[in-house]
Amino acid sequence: MADKKRKGKKDEIPQPSTIEVTEKVLIESNNNTTFILMLQSKEENVLYTACDAILKVAKKGDRSKEELVSLGAVPPVLQLFSHAILDIQRYAAMTMTYLISVDSAIKQFVQLDGISLTLKALAIEDLSMQEFLTAILVYVAGHSDYRNEIIVNNGVAVLLKKLDSSNSDVQKNSVEILKCLFENPEAVNQFCEAGGLRILFSLLSSQFPVIQVLALNVLQKCAKNESCRKWILLKDGVDQLMEILYNDEFSDLHASTLGILLECASSPDIVVYLQKVSAINNFLSFVEGTEDNETKQLSLSILAKMAQTNEFRDLLHCDGIEKNLHQLLNHHSQSVQTAAAEVITEMAASHSSKESFLNLGTVNQLSTLLQTSSDVHLLQALISSLSVLTTGSLKSCRIIFETGGLKPLVEVIKTDVCDEILESSLTCLRNLGIYYLAREKAVECGVVPVLLKFLNCISSVKNFLLFQHYLVYCLHGILLLFSIFVGLSSQQHLFQWLLKSLLKMEPSDSTYDGFYDTGAMRLGEMFGTLEDYRSRPVDARRPVLIVNTTIFPSLPCCTSTNSEASVSLSSEQDTKDSPQMKTKTSQLQKNVPSSPPGSVMDPTVTDLPSDPRLHTFVHQVETLLDSASDMKSQLQLLAQFVSDKMGGAVQVGQDLALGVELHLNELKNNLQCNALPLGYLKKGSFSHRALLFKVLADKVLLPCSLVRGTYGRAWNEILVLGGFLQDERPYTLSERYIVDVMHIPGRLLHPDSTEAAEYMHI
Repeated sequence: MADKKRKGKKDEIPQPSTIEVTEKVLIESNNNTTFILMLQSKEENVLYTACDAILKVAKKGDRSKEELVSLGAVPPVLQLFSHAILDIQRYAAMTMTYLISVDSAIKQFVQLDGISLTLKALAIEDLSMQEFLTAILVYVAGHSDYRNEIIVNNGVAVLLKKLDSSNSDVQKNSVEILKCLFENPEAVNQFCEAGGLRILFSLLSSQFPVIQVLALNVLQKCAKNESCRKWILLKDGVDQLMEILYNDEFSDLHASTLGILLECASSPDIVVYLQKVSAINNFLSFVEGTEDNETKQLSLSILAKMAQTNEFRDLLHCDGIEKNLHQLLNHHSQSVQTAAAEVITEMAASHSSKESFLNLGTVNQLSTLLQTSSDVHLLQALISSLSVLTTGSLKSCRIIFETGGLKPLVEVIKTDVCDEILESSLTCLRNLGIYYLAREKAVECGVVPVLLKFLNCISSVKNFLLFQHYLVYCLHGILLLFSIFVGLSSQQHLFQWLLKSLLKMEPSDSTYDGFYDTGAMRLGEMFGTLEDYRSRPVDARRPVLIVNTTIFPSLPCCTSTNSEASVSLSSEQDTKDSPQMKTKTSQLQKNVPSSPPGSVMDPTVTDLPSDPRLHTFVHQVETLLDSASDMKSQLQLLAQFVSDKMGGAVQVGQDLALGVELHLNELKNNLQCNALPLGYLKKGSFSHRALLFKVLADKVLLPCSLVRGTYGRAWNEILVLGGFLQDERPYTLSERYIVDVMHIPGRLLHPDSTEAAEYMHI
């Protein structure tokens, strides 16, 4: 009896003779089954002996643990968790910390309700026991299939209490388990509702760095939750995090802390607070000074989120961040390059920053990186930044074209990429479409079949709505060229449908060199060729206006076929598809395939009178529109330009007829010809200005129609393309306006408004 009582004492070890016997049996029999059977004994000394023997075997290595598990050691060991004697409970828990590392053991453990038993055993006020039990749960929580079992068994609340433990190992294990559980948002909600954030922040003052890092990692997962972010702001959590960043002694914690602040930056209120406490200086110091790539990358990512507001963009611009970002594009770390490109994307929304990037050569650098990068994240960031920098910037478009950045963009949309990269690529190509050389290059690179593939593959309404905005941009910016349409007879109906239904335009509505306008024709009058009109004696009739933007007297590489082609222009009296004008065009043999038999348009060549002034207009407009931030601004600038070149603004009701007529007659007499180059006109009324606006709009690929009214009235209908909301739902695809080139140049009139009606009719 005395021996039995002694062996049951808390720290007593079994007699050496007993251990020697058990070791002898183990060695001689080489069979652990006996000791597993002994775990079911009701005798304390037998249990001590068995537990000690199995623990020693488990410590020998993986093969020994696997053998014990295969022999059925898990169920009896787990059963001892609820034994009446604490020492035996400890033995069992310690043994299970070894066995649980075997995958099959975890499965048995969960099936035998081991999670529930372990959580209940954590109520035992013994730190050693708690250390072993939490270590077991660390293994279980590491398997995603079993985490939910811990959550449904109230594990979050149990572990929350252990965060205050005086045992650092219990604290560490508990935080590590919560880190795994917080992959489930429900666990985060339970934790925050139970007041866990306060305890987590207290762990940031722990003397053990590993606990501090784990606490920060858990806080980062919590910061994804909006209610947690509110708590962090209200309870001075942001200040605590900033104190860590201010302290150089905690440099090993800076990256983890920045990870939390990156999540917090999703809340506008926290962004405002960060501005208030001048956190920008701290983030910039990390961007400029730290050698740690993760710290630098996270600081940049925070700045990218904060730069989504105009006020913060201005602050960053004042600090000259553009230069730092430009330099970081050459960084050896792709993650840092990616983060720098993301900040550039946000900063480029500011016109002043966009100019800074242009002056620094950032567009050139981004284009070069685009051609060498294979990392998908960096690729996405580069294309996104280029799509913003090229919007409304002809200069950026030229740089990308000249540095060879266009071909990689076309290659990107040929591959299977995510929607975000595809959308940015298409937007960038649309922007590049304003530059005529880029359009030709895009066609050479095979952009047409790719876009056709998109059209043919878009089967659902949802997908069509997702892509139609970008397809319209690209088709209008790259494919709205006569030379392309006539070479794609088999797919021409697709383009006609798209342009007609979405842009309310026809492919033949475009003007080009060789286009000529005869004005309104008398009833029964035959439509003549340009040679006919040029050869007739000078008379009092309205002159024929010729479009020729080349400075040469005739176009090179031409084949003279002397055939005619009709152009459908909008008319108030007739349908929009009725032919109102005919034209002769040129075909560059290098780029334009011959038109198919039966084509509506038959491009031909004729000698055209040189029009250096119109040629200059095109280049002036390209430069002018380079300063515009969006399409609407471009259209307004173009309207003002046309008005200036045609005599300036005219008051409503002012009679221009006599002055314009005298000017036209003078030109006809000087040239001794009824056909005048459009650029020669320095005075013009509604029809003349509308024609010039249409010609220039076509040259820079702005959506525009020329509509004829009565009594010499004509006007331009323009299309301002829309975009996407933050959740990627498309808002208004396009808005139509009547553009004023007469009275208040640049004024955009809604087609149904009273002002528009007064503009279109006498």
